Parts: sequence; C-alpha cells; structure tokens
Amino acid sequence: MQTDRLFVGRQETLQLLRSTVAYRPSVLLLEGEAGSGKTRLIDEWRRQHTALVLATACPPIRPPLPFAAAIGLLLAAGPVLPAPGTLNPLLGALVPLLPELADKLPPPLPPLAEPAEERHRLLRGMCALLGSLAPATLVVEDLQWIDPDSRDLLCLLLSAPLPGIALVLSYRPEELAVPGLPLGVSAAYAPGLRQAALRLDPLAAEDVRLLVKQVRRQDPPADMVARLTVLTGGVPRVIEDLLAQLNGFGDDTEPGQLCPPPRLRELTAARVAALSPTARAVAEAAAVLDESAPEEVMSDVAGLDPAAGRTALIEVLAGAVLDETADGRYGFRVPLAARALYDALPGPRRRELHARAANALARRTGAGALARLAHHNRRSGQERAWMRYAEAAADRYIADGDNEAALAQLEEVLADQTVPRATRTRLTIRLAQTAELGLRSEQTVALLRRIMTDERLPMAARGELRLMLGLVLMNQVGDFPGGAAEVESAVDELHERPALAARAMSVLSWPVLHGSSFADDRRWLERAEQAAAAGDDVAIQMAVAANRATLLMNCGDPEAWQAARRLTANATTLAERQQAARGLQNLADATVWLGMHAEADDFLRQSTELAGRVGASVITTAGRCTALHLDWAMGRWSGLADRAAEFTGPDGPTTEVEGHLITGLLAVARGDWDTADSSLTSAGLSAPHNSTVHVVAAASGAYIRMLLARGQGEEAVAEARRGMDRVRAKGVWSWAAGLAPYAVQALAEAGCADEAQGLIEEFEAGMAGLVAPNAAAALQMCRANLAVARGEHDEAAKHFRDAALQFAALPRPYEATLAEEGMARSELTAEQAGEALAVLTNAGNVFARLGAGWDAARCQRTLREHGVVAKGGRPGYGGGLTPREREVAQLAAQGRTNREIAQVLFLSPRTVEQHVARALHKLGVHSRAELAGAVADLP
Repeated sequence: MQTDRLFVGRQETLQLLRSTVAYRPSVLLLEGEAGSGKTRLIDEWRRQHTALVLATACPPIRPPLPFAAAIGLLLAAGPVLPAPGTLNPLLGALVPLLPELADKLPPPLPPLAEPAEERHRLLRGMCALLGSLAPATLVVEDLQWIDPDSRDLLCLLLSAPLPGIALVLSYRPEELAVPGLPLGVSAAYAPGLRQAALRLDPLAAEDVRLLVKQVRRQDPPADMVARLTVLTGGVPRVIEDLLAQLNGFGDDTEPGQLCPPPRLRELTAARVAALSPTARAVAEAAAVLDESAPEEVMSDVAGLDPAAGRTALIEVLAGAVLDETADGRYGFRVPLAARALYDALPGPRRRELHARAANALARRTGAGALARLAHHNRRSGQERAWMRYAEAAADRYIADGDNEAALAQLEEVLADQTVPRATRTRLTIRLAQTAELGLRSEQTVALLRRIMTDERLPMAARGELRLMLGLVLMNQVGDFPGGAAEVESAVDELHERPALAARAMSVLSWPVLHGSSFADDRRWLERAEQAAAAGDDVAIQMAVAANRATLLMNCGDPEAWQAARRLTANATTLAERQQAARGLQNLADATVWLGMHAEADDFLRQSTELAGRVGASVITTAGRCTALHLDWAMGRWSGLADRAAEFTGPDGPTTEVEGHLITGLLAVARGDWDTADSSLTSAGLSAPHNSTVHVVAAASGAYIRMLLARGQGEEAVAEARRGMDRVRAKGVWSWAAGLAPYAVQALAEAGCADEAQGLIEEFEAGMAGLVAPNAAAALQMCRANLAVARGEHDEAAKHFRDAALQFAALPRPYEATLAEEGMARSELTAEQAGEALAVLTNAGNVFARLGAGWDAARCQRTLREHGVVAKGGRPGYGGGLTPREREVAQLAAQGRTNREIAQVLFLSPRTVEQHVARALHKLGVHSRAELAGAVADLP
C-alpha cells in the first residue's frame, strides 16, 4: 500500500472515507469517472488504516465470470483465516468455488438437490466466512462491471449487514448499466446500516500545480498548470500520464505538442466503437469542433437532420463519450479525448467535417469565432478563406486588447511558406507592431529574422521589421545590446519613413541601456524630436514624447514633470494610448528610483488602467515589476520574496533581472549570503549589458555590503570601482543612490579616504540642480560612512541623522533604519550615549518586523555588549520553537555550518550548536538533512 507520491487534492474526501468506515456496519459508495483517483484514494486510506481490509476489483470481462468479485474477496481472506476446526462447517460449501483454500476450509458439504438451494447455501457460506473476520472492511472496486452473482452477495450484505463489517464500493457513474444504480438494481439498505456517498470531482488548478510539482521536482509555471488543467479536465490519471510526456519538453510546451496518453486513447476508442454509426458521427463532429457546441451545430457538422441528431446525441451522452458542459452545449469533458478521436479519423473524413464546421460557424463575428473559422477553413483545404479569417481574427483580437492571441494568429499564417509575398509583407508588419506590446518572444524573433532574409523585401519594410525586432529583443527577450544594434541599423533603412525613423531614434535614447552616455541619449532624442515634428504621425510623436519624459525623469530633471503632463492630454487613438501607457509605466519606474513614491504610485495606477484597456500585456507585466520594487522601497516585505521569485521565471528576462535584484536585496537583509550572491550576480553583475544600468548599480551596492560583511574588503573595493565606473559612464547620478554609500564605505575602510571623498564630490556635482530625494538622502549616508572611517563620530552622527530623516520622509523605512542604526553606533562610539541605546533598540525591532534578520541580529549584539537585555522575561513557547531556534533551524536547513550561522546572527558557534540541538529535538528529526522538510512544514 506504500506509495512514493504525495496525496494531492483529496484530503477532505479521505477524512470522510475514514470517518465513515470507522463505524460498522456501514457502506460507503465512492463515485468517480475513469482516472479520477478512486483507487489512489483507497490506497491512501489503507496506508493509514490498521484494521483488516479485504479488497478486490470487478474485472471488465463480458460475459461476466460467475462470482468473480466475490471470489476475489474470499481469496484475499485466505491468509487471515483461523484454523479449519474453528470455522463454521457451512464454509465447506465454498470448497468447490475456492480450491486454493481447500486446506484452510472445513470439509466439502454434500450437494443439494435444487440449484437454488445450492446457491443460497453458497451465499450463506460467503457471509459466514466474511463475518468471521470482523472487524474488517470489504472493498469492491469498479461496480460498473460487477457480475450478477457478486452483486447478489453485496445486496445481501446491504440488506442484512454483518456486525463489525464496513463496505467501500467504488464505481464509474458514466458506465453504469442503469444510471444512478451502482449495483444495477435497487438495493434494500437495512435500517441500522450507516450510508455515505462520496464523489471525486476533477482536481482544481492548485491541486494540479501540486501534482506537477511533486512529479517534476520543481514549481511549474502558472501557464503550464493552466494548460494541463484544461487539457486533462483535471483528471488525475490523465495528468500523470501526460507528465510522463512532459519530461522531454520544456516549460513552454504548446498544447499541440502533447499527445493523448495510451490509456485515454484506448478508453475513448472503446466508448466510440460501441456507438451506432449516427452517434459516432456526432462524436466525430465534436472532436473536429474541439469546443463545446449546441445541439444544432453538432447535428449540422455531423450531417444529420435535427431529429436524427438529437437521438444520436442522447446515445453519445449515454455512452459517456460526450458530456453536457453548459446549458444546451455539449463536448468532451477531457479535451485530450477529443484529440484522441480526431487523430484516429481518416484525412478525407476530417476535411469533410472541417468544411461542415466552417459552414456552420460562418455567421459568427467574435474574435474567437473568427479564429475557429480560420482553423476549420485551413483544415478543410480552403487556403484563401483561412488567411482572410486569420487576419480578421487578429484584427479583432487587437481591437479587443488581446495581443497575445493576435500574435498567435499572425504567426500561424506567416509560418506557412506558401502565403503570397504581398500578404506576407503586410501581415509581418502587423505582427511586428503587435509584438511590441505582447509577451510572445522566441517564435516572433525567429519569424522576423527569417522573413528579413527575403531579399525581395522593400527597404522601408525591412527597416520597420528591424525596428520592431529590436524592440522585441529589448522589451521581451532582454537582449539589450542586440536589440539596440538592430534599432540603430533600422534608422538608416527608414530614411524614406521619417516617422518610423524618429521612433527608432527615440528608442536609442532610452537611458537605462549600457554602452551610451546620457549625453548620447539626449542627442538621439533631439534627432527623434526633429524627425517626428516633420511628420504628421501623432502616435509616433506620442512615442517620442514618452521617451523624452522618461529620459528627463530618470535623472531627476525638473522639466520632466511638464513633459509627463503632455502624455495623457492628447492620447485619443489606440496607438496613442498604447504609447501613453508605456510612457506612464516608464515614469512610474523612474520615480521609484528617485524616491518619489506617491508620484510613482499615481503613475503606476494610470499606466495599469490604460494598459489594461489597450491590451498591452508587456506594460502590465512591467507594472507588476515596478510595484514589486515600490513594495521593497516602502518596506512592504510580507510575501515579497515569493512575488519576486515569480519574476525570475516565465514572465521574461526583462523582468527577470529586477526579480533577481529584489531577491538579492532581501537575502542580504537576512544574511543569506548564498542566495544574495547568486541573485545579485543574476541581476546583472555577471553580464551588465544584458541588464539595465540602474538595476546593476543597485545590485553592485548590495553586493558590496555582502562582501564587507564577509570580510572581503579587497573584493568590495574592486566592485565599488567597477560599479561607480558604470554609473560614471552613463552619467545618471540619481542611480548611484543604492551604490555610492557602500562604495564610499568600502573605499574608506580600505584606507582610500581621498578616493572616497572624490566620489562624494562627484556624486554631489552630478546631482546639482536635479530633484532626486533618494539620492539626496544617500549622499548624506556617503558623508556619514566617510566620517566613520575617519573617526569623526560626531560628524558621522549628524549626517546619519539627516539621512534618516530624509529616508523616512519618502518613506524608505529600511534605509531610514540603517541610518538610525549608524547614528546610534556613532553616538555610542563617541561616548555620547544619550538616547542611542533606545534608538538602537527601536532599529532592531524595525529590522525584525521587516524580516531583516541579519540587521536585527547586528543591533541585538551591540545592545548585549552595552548591557541591554530584553524586558519582561522569555515568553513561553511550550514544545514549539522559539523565534531564535526557528531562525537557526531555517539557516541550518539551508546547509549552513554553525560558524556561518553564528556570523549571520552575531552569536557564538557554541550557542548556535545548542539552538540546533534543541530544534532537532522539538521537531522530532535526527539530522540536519531532515531539517529542510521539517522546517518547511512549520506554520
């Protein structure tokens, strides 16, 4: 009964099963479609059950074998039968039926004259044998195939229950001979028999996620879970069979790449084969439609008149081939079953049915209906109609704001090399324009590159495609150098299209890119503005205006606000609103980095609302990433690590670096150096040009903090110089806010005070005349860190105090608390304690509330050194872990040594050893290797 798979999605049902069979006599009827997990549920119950269980299954053999299920139960009882001399002599009647147990049963009884009497005695003997084993539970599975003789035994057990005996009877409701009657007849239930019925419903998406996670040993992407849930109808067996296929595919596997599992194919083929020809035609029509449809559409596609179609549909429903999916609509409950039948159809039959489907759906006009019409026309060989409907569907999807669906339609057409040249050029440009605001990337990039190799392509069209390719590479793929190179090449190819050339130039003014200075960015923007002004394309002018506002806002130029106000004032068309949404999102991102959080929140709200209306999914995703950064800045850290992890996976590389940045910043605050190292490296330190300047600068600052904490001063100085060189090369000094204070600290502690002073002066000069509150507060931190290194503690305390006030006003509680901690330490060093210990106590508490365990432990160590102890005594935790034991256990579960844990929490290795020992004892595990699972289960 042991299984290596976790039990998913049926815990409540398991509890009901357990509570029902605990009472005897009782009967539990367990209902579930094929593959729903009835046997798995019973196995899980048996794994936890200690009393005797006799189990059998009705074999799917026709005509049925006499007493097949009953014999299975009786044979299962063989190993537990008492000595023959203690058994009821009546059991001798079973010897002819159970020769395998002849040596364990009483002597055979003489035959009776009447067959009915013989059968009656046989049933009495069976009941006597089963009753002698009480307390016990009898499990009979697959009642839909039960033979008449075994059915009579069960009816007898229901009408005259055996004391101490519980029954568990499972069945497939869709295959019952008489719907609603598991035994095929109406059973007479005894008054004292407790009855319960359970139905196994399909797994919900969350349960599918857990099932996939345990099979694949990793958390699956949300879109993969959604695809599997739909394809399989939530049927556990189909999901597991399908996961075996997924081992050879990546997380981005398309549904069309997955084949129906063999078991599902056989089940579907068997059920369809049992239908009449007209009913089979309805099933085939449903397979070709591949979506739920009303009765009249089913009949039309099957080629039947309404009366014949209705009769055939009733037969198909009775045969469990189709299901009623909604009021008046019918289809396959498991879409993969439809594909199993579709694959079995001969080609001419498929084309015939697709042609009928196209005719039946021809009057529909919605985007989804147009896409289905395109599909059916293509499959029926109507190439022109296919291209016409596919383009119409793409246009409708775009109008509805569903750019992802539009891209799928266009890509499918353009992947066909037989599409005429003029159509290919027009649709390729349409695809490229749509791709800029969608999330699809790899297919689009490959398609654009392939089409651009066509030498017959006009230069202006090539330039437009190259521009869009560059945008996709930058926005969706995260290949900033490659994308910028494509866009720059497009500028020359677009000399006949000044408006698009202006768009390309404005893209090259995007300030977050490495490889160009801020002065270079401004020159590109000025060229773009001149080119846009010479034309009359308002959408292009809006795009250029959005980039101007973005450029100015990122450096804190006061003129940015006037440029920002122009964005939404004149946006009227769809294209203009898309550019306005993009600009507002960029402004939201820029103002977070500046430390203007209220403004960032307002820009983000406007951008999100507008992007939702215009279907700009890439802008919506970027907005979620900006919200993530804003939550970090404002100290809203609850659940932040999990949200950051979402951006390091399926949402795409442009958000991946920021997800890694937030993960790294949180890890530094916790003292989790391994995670900090890998995450900050992935944020761009290992490949700066494939990240953005401000993200890499912030990652560099956090990395310096980590290196200093680990005593790697030389490495910290090297990283400080590299990081500042990158900011210096770009010339946007507001982005030094997260880097400069720690670069100054590293340089000053290494004895390079003059270099640190020069950095501060350079930072201050770079911010002259600009509005960047976060950078202004960081400048005070720079001065404070230099003063500490010089031993000027009074001066340091003053600058720390100013920084704390400025950070708190933004608000940025984490940085404000770091500054308060620095102020308190400086005052303590200067022997001017005053309220320093109270400030340090408060800082430790704030760090603890945020989840910054390393920072909190650092404050606690200093307080202990100054004789400050917690008031009120130690709270009682019973047998549970104390907060410190939990902290230590979590770090030990990550593989940390006692010395490493001691360094993070500012404890002695001996103290850590004691905490680990107590945690192991309380959690009931015996080694550090077992801690990971135990810690993960903690509430």
